[in-house]
Amino acid sequence: MSFLKLRSIIFASCARESVSRLLARVNSSPRQRKVEPKPGQELGEYLFMLRTRRKRSVQEVAETLGNAFPQLGISAARIARLESGDQNALSDDAIRVLAGHNGGLPDKAVELARIPSASRSWVAMSARARDDLQILVSEERDFLEHLLDNILDELRKEDSTP
Repeated sequence: MSFLKLRSIIFASCARESVSRLLARVNSSPRQRKVEPKPGQELGEYLFMLRTRRKRSVQEVAETLGNAFPQLGISAARIARLESGDQNALSDDAIRVLAGHNGGLPDKAVELARIPSASRSWVAMSARARDDLQILVSEERDFLEHLLDNILDELRKEDSTP
């Protein structure tokens, strides 16, 4: 069975099939390894990277997913807005479908949509800081990692308070 035929079967929406059931079917499809977002990467950057890795245009993705899931409102304009940084352009289910279709991790994409931009920069900084800690002595590294974790926890609490 050719890949194009397999792709159309996977994304063909069955009558009365829920989005969650459809996502489970997509995630269990025989595809390449799923790509994780990089530390500090924004949702738009992640989705753009996934789409361009597969050499797909915005229009091609919109046609495939828009026809398979008309209830999600996926269009070329909304995908472009999402990739440009408008995290409210599509629903969580649409973001999951979009990420899964392009070889990403659907739940990680939704997590990225919920992280405020200030927190993303702290995540990137903490990832770089942890890499720098590898050259320190074990006790020093443990102490600094504990201190860094405490700082990040406090920042996350501040971001989550209304």
